[in-house]
Amino acid sequence: RPALSKYRDYIPWLKQQVELGATVIAVGTGVCFLAEAGLLDNQPATTHWHYFDRFQKDYPQVELKRQYFVTQAGNLYCAASVNAMAELMVHLVSRLYNRQAATQVERNFFHEIRSSFKPTSYFSDDVQHLPDEQVVQAQIWFEDNFSKPVKIADVATQFGFSMRTFDRRFKSALGKTPLQYLQKIRLSNARELLQKSNLSVSEISAHCGYQGAASFSKIFNQHFGASPTKYRETVRAKLFSTH
Repeated sequence: RPALSKYRDYIPWLKQQVELGATVIAVGTGVCFLAEAGLLDNQPATTHWHYFDRFQKDYPQVELKRQYFVTQAGNLYCAASVNAMAELMVHLVSRLYNRQAATQVERNFFHEIRSSFKPTSYFSDDVQHLPDEQVVQAQIWFEDNFSKPVKIADVATQFGFSMRTFDRRFKSALGKTPLQYLQKIRLSNARELLQKSNLSVSEISAHCGYQGAASFSKIFNQHFGASPTKYRETVRAKLFSTH
């Protein structure tokens, strides 16, 4: 809300751009600018899960799609979080260019991120598969908090589940338990940092929510068949090879 008050001059400009046919993308609470401009009246939208209730109260005329990370209404797109932008960018590249270009972007930049979001986008010209809304909210929470110490039982309680039900709903929706899903996010981010950063294994371990480099290395080796150090050496050798 403070940002809306500070930047209200953008609202008439947004309306003008949409009237001129511009494609507009809003992320997280940035969706409030589109709603405040009346551009989302009777249209689907999403925002960060933490603000669902406030958004619904402030903009009852908007069709809030709590179960989706990404929504589309004509040339207006909403993404629930920064990570959800990966799904949206691939979609837009495919739409503006072709599927081959989108596949190349996905392969080179964020295929690990995008694979988590496949069933959770609401595009106005698609026939929709309805995902489990509470599981989607938990997914977003894991994406936002994977670098912190996480107790799965506490997350289950936060979203109103018993541990047994939390496991069952996650497996039904994603084919993974909550712990396996969290592990996937952490390992994907760890791989990215090993490939592209100069952080030490200990620093990467801490950044990705592990309690120590030894436990991180053990889990990484179990999943990828190589230690973090060996994986980094192998990937960088391929990356910088001149052959």
